[in-house]
Amino acid sequence: MTITVPDDMRQNLEARAKSAGFDRIDDYVEEMIASDQLSVDLASTPTQARLKELVDEAMNSGPATPITAEFWERLNFKVTQQHETAGQ
Repeated sequence: MTITVPDDMRQNLEARAKSAGFDRIDDYVEEMIASDQLSVDLASTPTQARLKELVDEAMNSGPATPITAEFWERLNFKVTQQHETAGQ
């Protein structure tokens, strides 16, 4: 298959291919197509669909909680207390 692109796009592809470690644009384009196909394949799996549901749920759950050193200290304290209470 032959694909013709404008000169400025070809220069851009050459630069991107080189920076990605490819000697030829053809190899770079093949890698992009394979990566795209893998993304399409993964997006159609039940696991990916469930992951998307969970991300959507998290994004719509309200404001984010900042994760700070104090947050971890409080969490560690609560878990330690629960562990000690369960052991009694």
